[in-house]
Amino acid sequence: MEYNKKTGTVQSFMDYLPRAMKFYSLKNEFLARIVFVLVLAANILAQLYIYKNINLELFTSYPETLEELEQLFRNYTGLFLITVVRGIAVCIVSSFYLLAYIRELRGEPVNMAEITSGTLRKMIPYVAAHVVMSVIQGFGLLFFVIPGIILYILFLFTPSFIIDNKSGFLASFTDSASLTRGYRGQIFSVIAVIYVFFNLASMFLASFGSAAAASVVASFISTIEKIVTLRMVALMYVDLLRKKQGNLPAEFPGQNSI
Repeated sequence: MEYNKKTGTVQSFMDYLPRAMKFYSLKNEFLARIVFVLVLAANILAQLYIYKNINLELFTSYPETLEELEQLFRNYTGLFLITVVRGIAVCIVSSFYLLAYIRELRGEPVNMAEITSGTLRKMIPYVAAHVVMSVIQGFGLLFFVIPGIILYILFLFTPSFIIDNKSGFLASFTDSASLTRGYRGQIFSVIAVIYVFFNLASMFLASFGSAAAASVVASFISTIEKIVTLRMVALMYVDLLRKKQGNLPAEFPGQNSI
C-alpha cells in the first residue's frame, strides 16, 4: 500500500476512494472484464425476470381476497428465490476478483490458474459466509436497522479472510470483528458514501425511459457498485491486516470512533 510521505502513515480511508472507483482496473485484464460481464449478466437477467414475472404493485396493497393473497405469496416467493440465486451467482463470480485484487495489492503475481484454484478451494465456506452474513444482517435490520448496520461492519472482512486463506469459516467472523475495532466509524462512512452515491445515480438515470430500460440501467450501476465496494473492502482489509501484524504503522484519523 502507499505511505503518506509526510507522516509515514498509510492513507486515510477517504483517500482509497479514487482507487476503489477504478472497477475496470486489474493487472489481469481478462479477469476484470469477464467478472464485470458475468456480474452484469446476472443482474440483468434477475431484473428482467422481476420485470416480466413479479407484480410489484401487489406489495403496496393489502390483499382482500384469497386469490390476491395467493398471488402475493407467489410474488414474494419468486422475488425471494431470484434474489437468492442472483446473490449466490454474483458472490461466486466476484470471489475471483476479490482474491486477485488482494494479491495485486500485496505485489504478488496474479496468475489465472492460481487464482482459479485458490478461489475454488474456498468457494463453499466463502458462499456460506455470505449466506450467514445476510441472515444475521437481515435479522439485525428487523430490529430498528442500526443493529443490522453494526453487524454488517463487524463482519465486512469475513469473506476476505476466507478467500485469502487466513482463517477458517468460524474464525473468519471473529477475525473480521477484531480487525474493524477502532475503525468502524470510518468504514461505515466510506461504505455509506458508496451506497448512497450509486443508489441516487441509479434512481436518477432510471427515471428516464421505460421500465425495461430502467432495469438495465439499474443492473449496470449495481454491477459497478458491487466491484467498487469489493475493491474498497480489499484496500481496507490489506492495510488493516498489515497494521495488525505489525508490518505497517497505520494511523487513521479518528481511529477511536465507535
